[in-house]
Formats: sequence, C-alpha cells, structure tokens
Amino acid sequence: MKATTRIVLADDHPIVLNGLRSLIAAESDLELVGEASSGGRLPDLTDREGDVLRLVALGYTNKEIARQLDVGVKSVETYKSRGVEKLGLKTRAELVRYASAQGWLSDV
Repeated sequence: MKATTRIVLADDHPIVLNGLRSLIAAESDLELVGEASSGGRLPDLTDREGDVLRLVALGYTNKEIARQLDVGVKSVETYKSRGVEKLGLKTRAELVRYASAQGWLSDV
C-alpha cells in the first residue's frame, strides 16, 4: 500500500490554487491538509500557536521557547499540540516543510 502524501498549499493566485486542488483530488495518494493564500498562517491558527510553531521549526526547544515567550513549558507544549493538529501535521519534518512554505525560515 502506498503512503499518503499530505500537502499544504501556499499560493495566492486563484487559478493556480484551483488547478492544484484538482490535481490533488485526482490522486488517491495525495491529501490536501491546509491552505494559506497570503503566505501567512492559516486563519484558524492563533498568533501564539504560530509563534510557537515558528520557533519549533527554527529548532528551539520547548524550554527555550517558554523563556523567549515568557510562558510555561506546558503552555508551549499545548500551543504546539493545538497548532500542529489544526494544520494536520504529524512530524517535525512536516512542520519544517510547512514553515518553509510560509516563509517562516527566510531569515535563517
């Protein structure tokens, strides 16, 4: 059985998005898990979840993120968990790919 590839679309051109959606829908091994049309975060991701996910993608530990954002480590874990769930991401690698597509890693 072939593994399903999970995809997050990040483009602001409606024709491109519609074409990509059609291509993804036609392939049984592809799954569209989210879209971002302006290079920003998805609409249902809170600012804090986005901040935490961005820092995780940059390689910071939960403890470092907690110190930087002045919150507890447990809060960081909660924001991270909620954020990746909303985005449909399962692994750190998927998070890094998503972050790269959003331009979150462009300053690195």
